[in-house]
Amino acid sequence: MESLCIHVKYLLRGWEPSNPINLFLLLLNCLDFLLQLFLINGNITTPLKISKQRYLLHNTCPFDSIAVIITMAYIDNNQYKQFINTEKNELLQFCKDLAIHGSSKIMYLKRLHILKNIFNESDGITNVKLIDARCNITYIISKLLKDVPSAIEELRCSNINCINAEKNLSSPTIILNFCGGFNNMNTALNKYIQPITYLCTEENCDGTLTSTRIIQQHLFIETEIYANYAR
Repeated sequence: MESLCIHVKYLLRGWEPSNPINLFLLLLNCLDFLLQLFLINGNITTPLKISKQRYLLHNTCPFDSIAVIITMAYIDNNQYKQFINTEKNELLQFCKDLAIHGSSKIMYLKRLHILKNIFNESDGITNVKLIDARCNITYIISKLLKDVPSAIEELRCSNINCINAEKNLSSPTIILNFCGGFNNMNTALNKYIQPITYLCTEENCDGTLTSTRIIQQHLFIETEIYANYAR
């Protein structure tokens, strides 16, 4: 089915099949496959049971959005697929399973297990535990993708006795100044990874600190600055 969707991309680039009905059936099959990748919001699903305890999930849109984006990237990009195949991150493995098997009760149970670990439970009626997954997308990324960040900042201080002599900081998301809009994304990214040198701010340190940011396998970019610019 994956190859079917790849084939559809070429069909939509201007090549016209001799039989329009075949194209329609092809697109219909591909649409059916794509719909299997989407997750139903917990608000409209029935309770799920773990060890005889029933749970209801609410407001799963932030998690579902990230999961579907990663799932589609897994299908579309072979390099990213290979990266996920070698990782043990729980969310990435969830997305891999979603890409391979589609949405099912098993996947909804896996979603519950993941969200149970980062959101509080409350008691509902008839012994049903409620989990409200209401949050912004950045929260999902920072909690579930912290071991596979968007970028790593390498700090190197010239003073070998400084705590910043050799320190790495992970960034689940990155913030870019989209001055000029998305057309200048490459320029903004190139500026983001340029090394920066400044005086170390640690107490009793007179060393020079160099900061170098290294882009990782995926990028989650915060766009609040662009939103302000657009207004």
